[in-house]
Amino acid sequence: MSKGYNIVLAGFYNPFILITLSLLSAVVFLWDSSNYKFYSFIFTPYILYLIVYLFLNRIKFVNRRVIIPDNVQKICMLFIFFGIMINLSLLYQIYKLYGDAYNIFHYGGSTFYTQSIQEKSLQYINILAKFNYIAPNFLIPLIFKFEKRFLFVIMPFLILQGAFAVLYGTRIVIMTTILTILIAYTYRIKIDLKNATLIFATLLLVGVAVISGQSIRQNVSFGSGLTEVKRYYSTSLNNGSSVIENNLITQKLFWTLRPVLSIPFLPKATGFINMYEKLFGKLQIRNRKEDFSYAAKLGFDPAYNTFSSFGYAYLDLGRGGIFLLLLGWLTIQYIYIRARSGQILYLIIFPAFYISMLDQLRTYWFFSESNMYSLLSGIFILSLIKLASLHSKNKIYDQEKDI
Repeated sequence: MSKGYNIVLAGFYNPFILITLSLLSAVVFLWDSSNYKFYSFIFTPYILYLIVYLFLNRIKFVNRRVIIPDNVQKICMLFIFFGIMINLSLLYQIYKLYGDAYNIFHYGGSTFYTQSIQEKSLQYINILAKFNYIAPNFLIPLIFKFEKRFLFVIMPFLILQGAFAVLYGTRIVIMTTILTILIAYTYRIKIDLKNATLIFATLLLVGVAVISGQSIRQNVSFGSGLTEVKRYYSTSLNNGSSVIENNLITQKLFWTLRPVLSIPFLPKATGFINMYEKLFGKLQIRNRKEDFSYAAKLGFDPAYNTFSSFGYAYLDLGRGGIFLLLLGWLTIQYIYIRARSGQILYLIIFPAFYISMLDQLRTYWFFSESNMYSLLSGIFILSLIKLASLHSKNKIYDQEKDI
């Protein structure tokens, strides 16, 4: 059985800081273009969040030592190796969709190719790609008790996942994996100058990768890529602001439930989709192509087809979307508090939820596929740990019985 570890989750991961900075950023981006209705919609839940936050901050949980059994680490290694095989298969399919190596080296990651590939890719490619939402959680137990031999599995996985993410146009996948490793690494260390420098360098590298990726997509310079990244966020916020100010409400709870609705096979087999469609009508988006046309139907540029978390919440419930925003902020705050106390499930799912919140000015962060799959894989890993601990206790009991 592995020894236990004390958790040192740094205070700068407190979601309160990121939520506050995000709202201030929204105000700065939309200083000249939004009105009272938008600001009322985003700050009403923030005030309610602050009230509950002050209460939650007073709750003291007993700190626990985290124990990751060796057998669980071996299973996690197996899952990452499985991820290597999946990404190799995905890259082969992507190669066929690009046509040849010339197109990959000259146009790999460009908007024209990625959008076309996402629209044309077969269903099983999209299903296999979802493994990359699950995989980061299986790296966390390996980081707790890191050994150099783990690099022989982790590094090939990162390289292959990164190549697929760029060519398929889902760079957020590899960024999530890298940042998950970074957060898990900081679980057991105090942030001194050396570690702070490492963290800053990693974040800087990720930032440069994002801008470089955007430069490649648009076939422009690095500086123009930075401008394009800013435009993505400002346009998403403008889209969300327009949704709120023009009272655009589409299909109720579609975006909130979309992660569940998009699970392969299960929603249809269980009748969940039929039940939803009886209540709210036919699904307004069924594939990637309709994702772009949906924005066009609302009067927005399909190339910038995101609405910020504020816009998505309003599209789903109108003014009632305030409570969807509040639910997301309170949930991540609770996850953070429980993670600091060493609760293993919350330690596993915290990185995914926190990283997705970094993108809340553009996407519907809380109700995202990455968070849903993170929760499911976190429960699976927790079950493995419980089973391994139970097996260890039974083994000790049998040995004592024999004596």
